[in-house]
Amino acid sequence: MSTSAAGRAWTSSALPGVTLIQAELGGHRFPPHIHRQYVVGVSECGRHRAWRRGEEVLLSPAHVSVVAPEEVHAAEALPGEAWSWRSFHLEPEMIAGVVAPRGGGLPATRPVREHARLAGTLLAAHRALDEGG
Repeated sequence: MSTSAAGRAWTSSALPGVTLIQAELGGHRFPPHIHRQYVVGVSECGRHRAWRRGEEVLLSPAHVSVVAPEEVHAAEALPGEAWSWRSFHLEPEMIAGVVAPRGGGLPATRPVREHARLAGTLLAAHRALDEGG
């Protein structure tokens, strides 16, 4: 299988404290790794397989993925499929500043949720920020 990966990261003055990433990941595999930020991601096209919390999940553009800081995870494009990904990387302090006044930490959530409408909204927002918004 041939692999290719091309991506970029940027920030937007419209969303301070958030790093945005867009990547084309045809055939690419990410070995187990962590991020220091919360990562909210959506596939722009293609499906991929991810491993988190001892589970393997198959994600499509209808899924939203949330990875907590320091959470070990891995992912790979499905054989023969292009995979394009967009993600928001949020500093833990940013999240803490929002939830602390409401009495505590983040609620426990499922790391992957199939929610086409939310995925579409996140993609539209990410694209708008990509266009200088």
